[in-house]
Amino acid sequence: MTPSLIDVLYRYLGTKTLRSTTQNQYQSVIRNHFGDWLHLPLDEITGVMVVDRHRQISETAPGQANLAMRILRALYSFADVMYEEAEGEGLKLRNPVMRLNRLGLWNQINRRQGRILEKHLPEFWRALELMENEVARDWLKVLFFTGLRRNEVATLAWAKVDMVERTFTVTRKHAKNKCEHVVPMSRQVYKIFLERFQCRTGPYVFGGRFPDCHMDTTSKSYQTAVRTSAVSFCPHDLRRGFMSTAAELNMSPFVIKKMMNHSTAVPVGSDTTLGYFVADVERLRTSFQAVADELERQAKPKEPPAESASEAIIENWCKEEQGRVTREAEVFARPPVAPREKPITLTVPVTRKETYNVIPLFRTRAK
Repeated sequence: MTPSLIDVLYRYLGTKTLRSTTQNQYQSVIRNHFGDWLHLPLDEITGVMVVDRHRQISETAPGQANLAMRILRALYSFADVMYEEAEGEGLKLRNPVMRLNRLGLWNQINRRQGRILEKHLPEFWRALELMENEVARDWLKVLFFTGLRRNEVATLAWAKVDMVERTFTVTRKHAKNKCEHVVPMSRQVYKIFLERFQCRTGPYVFGGRFPDCHMDTTSKSYQTAVRTSAVSFCPHDLRRGFMSTAAELNMSPFVIKKMMNHSTAVPVGSDTTLGYFVADVERLRTSFQAVADELERQAKPKEPPAESASEAIIENWCKEEQGRVTREAEVFARPPVAPREKPITLTVPVTRKETYNVIPLFRTRAK
């Protein structure tokens, strides 16, 4: 008996080792775009149905249409192998998604090129400093100075941080390419981690609403900075900006690939040089520090250059002379003052005070 789409989905999620975010994405896409197909057997879903559904989704979201069909194709490939082993014989299913390949109907999606331009970096940095949410602020700063992915930093636990060696480790569970990535701290990142360590409340560097949870990486975490700075960006723009800055500093593509933890697997028939390239942590530290210094120089407000003592004396003398000349000009520019008339003084005669002699009315008898 051919399994239904929902049965294959649950079997797929239970068999494969996927991150929780990937599992949620698979379930969300299948339920949103194929909700009316959930209980259909796989052999009843035809290529015509797939083409019509792909066109319907593409009218509003071309990228989502491609993603939905890739997930559906993966479920068919999984069912063809899994249920063959379970039942003893193959299902002999024809993957209906292959109709899109034969007709060339996949949507052409251009790679995003967004990044924060250098002229907007000071405004972006001021917006970070004004954020009330210190956890989200420091999270964005670490993304800015390391170029890591949002979840690689948000899920970082203190157990994977070495403050003595000044490194932290992105585990295989949270790395996109399933490879452990040891990241050396630049001076800027080390300062942020020290501040986070002093106010730590749980096992995660960037704690969430509850002590045992890490921070939420949804758009609410950084939309405050977007509104304050009026610079539209997403966390991945910081990653593209970091890589672009590294390229502008003439760093080797091999070094940039290691810094970004991109897969170094060598396809068959390609150049095997990259497979022999090994960079230790300390060599990468120099590269991380160079990029962080350049980004800090571009983002932080420029301070005016310090003046020498002689230049300061000359400038003060010029200001005093300018002030004296201005005051003299104001005096000469005043209109002449008319002479005042002599005030009239009135003399009031003073009446002389008269003195009276008092004569007693009674005389005393002489003894």
